[in-house]
Amino acid sequence: MASGDRQSLEVLIAGLQKELARKNTFEDAAKSLTFMFRDVYRSASETEQKAMYAAACRAATLLQTRYTSPAFWTAGLKLFEQAEAVLDNPAEKRNIRGFLEKARAFLEEQTERQDLPPEMRAGPSSGGFLFEGQLTVGAEPARPPWLVNQTAIFDTLRANTNRLFNSNDANAEEEVTRRLQDILTTGGDPVPSAEFVGLEEAIAATLAEFGNAQRGPPPAAKAEVAKLPVIDVTEEVLTRIGSGTECAVCQEVLVVGDKMQEMPCKHSFHPNCLKPWLDEHNSCPICRYELPTDDREYELKKERDREFEEDRKGRENALPGGEYMYT
Repeated sequence: MASGDRQSLEVLIAGLQKELARKNTFEDAAKSLTFMFRDVYRSASETEQKAMYAAACRAATLLQTRYTSPAFWTAGLKLFEQAEAVLDNPAEKRNIRGFLEKARAFLEEQTERQDLPPEMRAGPSSGGFLFEGQLTVGAEPARPPWLVNQTAIFDTLRANTNRLFNSNDANAEEEVTRRLQDILTTGGDPVPSAEFVGLEEAIAATLAEFGNAQRGPPPAAKAEVAKLPVIDVTEEVLTRIGSGTECAVCQEVLVVGDKMQEMPCKHSFHPNCLKPWLDEHNSCPICRYELPTDDREYELKKERDREFEEDRKGRENALPGGEYMYT
């Protein structure tokens, strides 16, 4: 596969990851990923294969924590069937098989409920089970134990994200792990260990997602910071920027004789104030204009996000005949 095609495939996988996270695009994204496993997986590079596997795990995480409609689970079932058929790594194959078994069990449970007599169903006797999002009229069926436990696990992870990623609390990881173990071993009927096949991967994927979201952008590239011009504040400069202009970092008014450093967005700061900021952030303290960074992964992600957004806008502007309308 050519390097350009590989880059396109990586961008496509990243786009599918985002589409999985939205209810209105989950099914289409799962179908696209299913075809990708069928048609592309065996000829893909190891990095691309890992990305496809991670996307399948992401779909499983969403199904187990957010999506309860049978249509979503049906799309997930087909994805896991295709992935399980082509994966070679034993651990990955085992995890996907666990997701597959869980999807089959969920859909079988839904079918069994539909076969119950009308008087035993939730909601109006003639209406059967309620669709996702509709208010219930009668008592809803009990949620399966594995779903109750997994919801509690992900709620615990979300509640402790700051402790895990943004603090120096050495005991945070141990305490959160203990809470997760308590969820699995206490409160209610015991759940067979088979119900939790693949749960470790789901937790790991969610932790990674929370961690990436919480860490934020990396510092500005040192070479870019060195390029920022430092100028002397004169009467002429104050006339241009305004006599009451403050350094947004220290909030002191810039006066004649000060030195100031100007960002490409034209906001100005004391050099000694701006440097510590840019050592930890890559954006302007006022307008969030971003400077390039030395983090290759972050820059690639920004590029993928930009290409995905352009592609999304293109799809929105596409007309049925393949033409485009321009606004």
